Amino acid sequence: MPVIIWFDDGLKNTYDVALPIMEEYGLKGVESVITGYVGKVWPDVTRRDGSLALLPCMTVPEIMDLQEKGWDIVSHSVYHPFFPRLTPREALVELLKSHQWIAKNLRRPPLCFVYPHGAVAYRRMALFLYQYIRTTEVGT
Repeated sequence: MPVIIWFDDGLKNTYDVALPIMEEYGLKGVESVITGYVGKVWPDVTRRDGSLALLPCMTVPEIMDLQEKGWDIVSHSVYHPFFPRLTPREALVELLKSHQWIAKNLRRPPLCFVYPHGAVAYRRMALFLYQYIRTTEVGT
């Protein structure tokens, strides 16, 4: 049975901690990148206790290195919004700009969009730009 090891948000610890472990076992992963925070710090306010976490994100060269090592890089939006609260225009901007950023900076268009917070909305719009979409249940 195939297993997919998926990493979320484009965080620097994927590159610094997970990548060496994955390489040790000959494994490759999938990274869902929040493109608006690449090379920056993501002020994650989505924690269950409501606290703020300042999370360093990978740089373009680090993400490119993952891709060159056989990892799949997919879109996780520009700023990680809760899609059901977005207007159609806001959703289109998040979907399109994230797609364009990955295609331009990694020289390969992303095939997949991963919904932030596991909250699916604007499904048809997402499937117009991406070959497939993914979500999860928060906390799994």
